Amino acid sequence: MNTSGAPERGSGHGTTYELELPDDVSMATDLMTGERVSDESVTVSPRSTRILKLEIEEESKEESN
Repeated sequence: MNTSGAPERGSGHGTTYELELPDDVSMATDLMTGERVSDESVTVSPRSTRILKLEIEEESKEESN
C-alpha cells in the first residue's frame, strides 16, 4: 500500500516505489488486475495498493510433477 500523494491529508507528494519480491518467488499474480508478474519487483504508484499472490519456486516444481 502506497499512501503517499495526498498532501491535503498530510502524507506529502506522491512517490512511486518498487516492491521487491522475495528471492524464492518464481511468479506472482496481481489479484486486482490478473497481471502475471515475473520480474524481481513491482511498481507501486502513489495512492494505490498491490495485492499479490506469490508462487514459491518449490510449489511450481511440485505442481509440474
